[in-house]
Amino acid sequence: ARVKKDLKEEVPLLPFETFFTPNRYKSVLISPDGQWISYVANIEGNDNLLIAPVANPQESKQISQVTNGNLRPSDVSGNTIYRWSRDSKHLIYMVDYDGNEAFDLWVADIATGENRQMTKDAELKTQIAQMSDAQPDVILISEMKMTMPFPEYFTLNIKTGEKTPHFPSRMGVYGYLFDYTYTPRMNLAMAPQTGGFKVEHNVDGNWPVMHEVKREDRGNFLTNFYSNIIHMDADNKHLYAVTSEDRNTSGLFKWNLETGEKELVAENERTDIGKVVYNQTTNHPIAYSSNWARTTWHAIEPGLQADLDIMMQHQPASDVWIESLSKDNKLWVLRLAGPDNPTTYYLYDRNSKKMNKLFSAAPQYEEMALAPMYPYEMTSPDGYKYVSYYTLPPGSDSDSDGIPDQPMPSLMLVHGGPSDERAVYAFGGLLQWFSNRGYATFYVNFRGSPGFGKEFMSASYGEWGGKMHQDLLDQVDWAVAKGIADKNRFGILGGSYGGYATLVGATMTPDVFACAVPIVGPSTLEVFMPHWNVDDFSKILGGDPRTEEGLKFLASRSPVNFAHQTKNPVLVIQGATDTRVPQSQSDLIVEKMVKTGADVTYLLYPDEGHGIVKPHNTKSMWGITEQFLANCLGGRAEPLGDKLQGSTVQIPVGADKIAGLKEPLVDTSE
Repeated sequence: ARVKKDLKEEVPLLPFETFFTPNRYKSVLISPDGQWISYVANIEGNDNLLIAPVANPQESKQISQVTNGNLRPSDVSGNTIYRWSRDSKHLIYMVDYDGNEAFDLWVADIATGENRQMTKDAELKTQIAQMSDAQPDVILISEMKMTMPFPEYFTLNIKTGEKTPHFPSRMGVYGYLFDYTYTPRMNLAMAPQTGGFKVEHNVDGNWPVMHEVKREDRGNFLTNFYSNIIHMDADNKHLYAVTSEDRNTSGLFKWNLETGEKELVAENERTDIGKVVYNQTTNHPIAYSSNWARTTWHAIEPGLQADLDIMMQHQPASDVWIESLSKDNKLWVLRLAGPDNPTTYYLYDRNSKKMNKLFSAAPQYEEMALAPMYPYEMTSPDGYKYVSYYTLPPGSDSDSDGIPDQPMPSLMLVHGGPSDERAVYAFGGLLQWFSNRGYATFYVNFRGSPGFGKEFMSASYGEWGGKMHQDLLDQVDWAVAKGIADKNRFGILGGSYGGYATLVGATMTPDVFACAVPIVGPSTLEVFMPHWNVDDFSKILGGDPRTEEGLKFLASRSPVNFAHQTKNPVLVIQGATDTRVPQSQSDLIVEKMVKTGADVTYLLYPDEGHGIVKPHNTKSMWGITEQFLANCLGGRAEPLGDKLQGSTVQIPVGADKIAGLKEPLVDTSE
């Protein structure tokens, strides 16, 4: 018989800082010449770039000198966005304005340590569009406004700073693909009539359609861009891209740029193509990943599978992410992580076949008893299969069968995107923190999560707040039926799309979730987000705000219109400089909730954008969230203490509802 144990007596409450100390190393890359390792570290509260010799990774020196906390090593999808120049002499990185994603481009000379700002505009998002071995000092960049996602292109000399117009923007074209001579070869344009895209091909300055991306294929085709899969080979004659045309799961195809013919290179019957690794000289694909419940690597290049197997078998309980390769393809930077194996970076040498440890990203976890992660497979009522994951509090499962000794207070964590993110088998400090505080945590996928095939992706169209939410409710029912979750103590938390889903849970199904923590989540679909094209997103959401019928449908899926149904506590979190989900979205639903007497607290960060990322702010956000969850779910919490020290958080509403916050930090009275 199971013996019920008191978690509070069996497992020590670990200090907050254990879980929220910034990783010592992240976004690790190798220089093309294989001589240097670069990475981002948090130094005195600010992310900055450092480099170290490959031969001695611990001998590092700081390269960037950003003091405002605005260096961005990765985009909102987690893709590393800083780059080495092709001659390994410079680092090219992005700095924005308090999270608004208007990236300015900076260049650091690794020999002299000089840092120079190359672009400066608080309204424009700058990105690297192409780099060439033939022109290592000149890169191609794109610039666009967040509210008008059709970029124009410039060449930029990273030594002189000279910026020259190269190719204009065109209404309806999301982006151009340039070859290594910086000649535009293809573009991705809207096809409003079908809800899909068209790929246009440059033929002597004319742009005939080369490929139609149907509405049902658009989600998987966009994986090209979200996952940086789309690639041109070194001779500028072929393109590698994924498509799910005439198939369910996406395949990797080789496109002939002259004839338009496509040749299948790689496929997986069960999942979409995940990531693709390219030879750094020829730019031919050499390996790809698939991910059902775990990430698996498959060789395309003959003889490479033995290397991939060494990588995957080094820590069987960890998954492998291939981060970077040297130009000669001999040295690979790998990131290994599993639920109870904290993130560690390795350098794999293809000559010696050795895995050489570079860095432990968060060494404070190495001696800690960590919670394992359990994958579980779901089948929706309409027949779609997908995988989600859960973790349990340490000490709650005495016979280690994945079922706790008693139903636990639980939390559902809903990913953002939704089409460019998914729940994966991985290490997460946030998950470990929730576990230590006594919660079973469900890290969930749902229709629209990428990787499970185009039918699963297409099943999300028109289903925001509909069947996408029902997938979440089905998983609540599953967890309760399994005896894992206490149905009366089940909370929901998420950011971006996950924030929307959390608001849906709090307002449209108020009897299911005991509390909700929406972070930068849309509250009304009747007002499109600034980066949503109306023709495009009308097809995704199932309603056109320019028509009476469409507006009525969008209203039926907007949490703000159900705010009066809110029964349980809500903690709304918003960044004031968010250019994706504006502050007005959170302001509106908080106002509606307050008018109807809901138990709502509002955290507003004036120097944050689409996500709260600055260490002094994340400390306050999660410190307050810890108190909030303990109040409504009965988990554990340490006192708020000094967690607000140095934070810019403003609390216009509901500060009196959180333990440790006796008065509002902002007086909003007239």
